[in-house]
This record gives sequence, C-alpha cells and structure tokens, in this order.
Amino acid sequence: LGLRTQATLKQILEEAAANRSAAPGSNLQKVGDFYAAAMDTVAIEKAGIAPLQPELARIAALKTRAQLPALIAYEQDLGTGAFFRSGVQVDEKNTTRYVVQFDQGGLTMGDRDYYLKDDVRTQKVRAAYQTYMQQLFGLLGDSPAAAQRNAATVERLEKRLAQASRSRVELRDPQANYNQMALAAAAQRYPAVQLPKLLAAMQLGKAQEIIVGQPAFFDEINTLLKTEPLANLQTYLRWHLVRSLAGTLPAAFVEASFRYNQVLTGARQQTTRWKRAQAATDATLGEAFGQLYVDKAFPPAAKQKALAMLANIKASMAEHIQTNTWMSAPTKAEALKKLNALRVKIGYPDKWKDYSALPISRESYAKNVLAARLWENRREAARFGGPVDHTEWSMTPPTINAYYNPPLNEI
Repeated sequence: LGLRTQATLKQILEEAAANRSAAPGSNLQKVGDFYAAAMDTVAIEKAGIAPLQPELARIAALKTRAQLPALIAYEQDLGTGAFFRSGVQVDEKNTTRYVVQFDQGGLTMGDRDYYLKDDVRTQKVRAAYQTYMQQLFGLLGDSPAAAQRNAATVERLEKRLAQASRSRVELRDPQANYNQMALAAAAQRYPAVQLPKLLAAMQLGKAQEIIVGQPAFFDEINTLLKTEPLANLQTYLRWHLVRSLAGTLPAAFVEASFRYNQVLTGARQQTTRWKRAQAATDATLGEAFGQLYVDKAFPPAAKQKALAMLANIKASMAEHIQTNTWMSAPTKAEALKKLNALRVKIGYPDKWKDYSALPISRESYAKNVLAARLWENRREAARFGGPVDHTEWSMTPPTINAYYNPPLNEI
C-alpha cells in the first residue's frame, strides 16, 4: 500500500511540476512550483547561501538584550528549534480553548543523554556533531578556527539546556508537564525572557496566562539569556537557522547533514532526491497536496464506505458496552456518552486548509520553506482566543497511519 501510494504521489508531483499553465495561487500551482524548486539542484547550487542572507543579517543585527524578544519570536516562527518550543495548541485540561504553551527544546541532538553521558557510543555521536557543526559553519564562510570555536560554543550552550531538561521518562507524566502560570507571575520568574514582548512579537499579546511544560528548564533559559554574551547567542541562532534549512541548501550542506545522521541514526544510504522533495511537499503543503491526491485516488464513495464501516464498529462497541456484566450502569452511561461523542476523521478533511495567502514560486526552495514556516506558525497563532476548530487534521490525506487523540476524543 505504501509503495503504491508513493508511486501515485510521485506522478501527481511530476505532472504538477511540468504544468506551467496552472492558475496562479491554485493548489496545483503551489504544489508544482514547490516540488519543482525542491528538485532544481542547478538553481540551488547557484544560489548558495543567498536565500539565508536576510535571516543571517537579522541575527547579526542583534546589538542589545532589549532586541532579543523580537528576534527569538521570529526564530520561533521560522521553526529553527532554537532555545525552546512554543506555540498555540488545544488546552489539554480544557479542550474548548486554545492556550499558549512553552516546552523545553533547543537541543540539536534531541535527547539530553547525548550531552550528558560518556559511553563510547555517545562520545562518537558528539564527535560527529562537532564535525557537522564545523562543516556547516565553514560553509557559511567561517574560517576553520572560527568554525571550531563556534561549534564549541553551540555545544556548550546546548549542554546547559540539556542539564536543565527533563528525561524522556519524566516527560511522560502529563500532570508534571502541565504548569499553568499567569503571565505576570511567569514574567516575574523569567524576567530575561521578556515574556510580554516575546508574546507580542509572536502576535500573542492577548495572552494573560501560559502553560509552561518544564518550569526549571526556563529558569536556565532565563539565566542563559541574561548572562551569555550576545555574540554567543548569535552563534547559537546562526547554527539553528542553517541546521534547520540544510536540506534546502546546496549538496555540501545536505551531505554534511547525512554524514552526521549516519552516526546518529545508523542510516546507511541517503534517501533519493525525489523522495525527500515529496516528503517536504507533504510536510509543507500537506492539504494542498492532499487535495490533488484525493482528486486522483480517493473518490467520495471510498470515504463513505470507510465511514459506514466505522459506524458499524461503533454500533458493535455500543452493544458490547451495554451487555458487559462487569460495568456498572453509571459507567456504561459514561462510556456510551464518550463513544457517541467520538469524532471520526477518515480519508480527508471536510474543510480544507486555505493556502491562498502563502506565496510559493519556483525561484528558491529555501525561500519557499521559510515562507511556509512563517505562514503556518502565524496561522496557528491567529487561532488564539477563538473557538477550537475540531475540523483541523493532525495528518495529511496521503499519510498511511492512524491515531487516537484523547483530549479531543477523535480518531
């Protein structure tokens, strides 16, 4: 099934990329242009790091700590992964509203253990990470000595964050990782983060409370932003910018990233270009791409058939609940209430995401990705203060997968 779906998706993308007469602003135009730009290695090599220069200049322009909130907010919108994770999401304890949530992050190697353990395997990964950083800093134009210094700075800062991070086991506790804080209290605890300015720059100035997943982690973020020289923070931000966009840049960046991932994950072979471009299109324009897929491979009758099957399963489960001997009457009533309230999402959304405000062209793969990240994060921020949209999907139509979302009671 996976191979058949992938072949269908490849055909859709190649036909869209070959279509130069698609209506401007249409899903076909955006998907075709995005994929074409991702596949245009000649243009990517010719452009070099030019698509990154405005973002690098933005980081270089940092002169005072008063400028940090706006810069960090922008990097959050760019999805670079610097410092921490933040965003608007459904409140886990009140699914009728959206909340602003902050969680630990900022670690390139992902798990804190890679920074804290000293076994042979971990040392090998850290060595590969140092090489990787030095290579990418070099590709940005740093001298070998500067690249080495900058790589050491990034790892030192990330180790500080790792030491303040919770372990994978600790992150499994939903209660411990849900800490509601009034904005005034959070701003007092983390003054160097400058939360009111940060939230305003993220277009979330209306927020009067936030959810802080790991409060002690943000104590360290506060200390780091207060005490680290601005030059070191700039180095860290430069790294996370280029790392997060390496796949959109010339082959030297892509190859350096793959060599590092070989050590980190054990990957043996680089995924072919078209498969990477296909995955990027799905990740960036998932529902626009998904509409083209549905039009070709998923007729409405197929969706209705699947929904009918789910209705039969729900009816069978309701009967099973009612005939259970070990459940009390009140328990059965609550179980049936939850079953009847279950939201079923099959095949594709009833309401599609509107990409009309997102500019996509064949000019630059990296610019397309940057534009899409900004658009998506600001679209999500705009949801804050409004009713929860239960029609939104967490996966794209071509994705072969399934999930159950407990807070939203949906599949």
